[in-house]
Amino acid sequence: MTPPEAHYENIVCDSHLTDMESVEVWTRHGPVLRERSKGYSCTLKHCTRFFGTEGYSDITEEGEFANIRTEPACSNQHDSQPMYIQRTSVCLRWVCPVCKSVAPFSK
Repeated sequence: MTPPEAHYENIVCDSHLTDMESVEVWTRHGPVLRERSKGYSCTLKHCTRFFGTEGYSDITEEGEFANIRTEPACSNQHDSQPMYIQRTSVCLRWVCPVCKSVAPFSK
């Protein structure tokens, strides 16, 4: 679930550096529990990358998170939060969705 104070803009896939779009997906946590997760999905047809409150991850066919990437993370006067890659008109950069701190992009 997205924290109410979080802000996301021009999110980029960490695998392909392509744009991501806002989506809702069904995810599984354990053998039975399924829930709807809001986040962002890569716009490439066969890419399974997803960005949500846990950071970047793949979503398996079973609806489980795999290959989770939580770094870099920001904790400037708030709980640690995975940063996302943002596309600007001149560059890519890491952005904190809570405090909007920015760091230079590097894979």
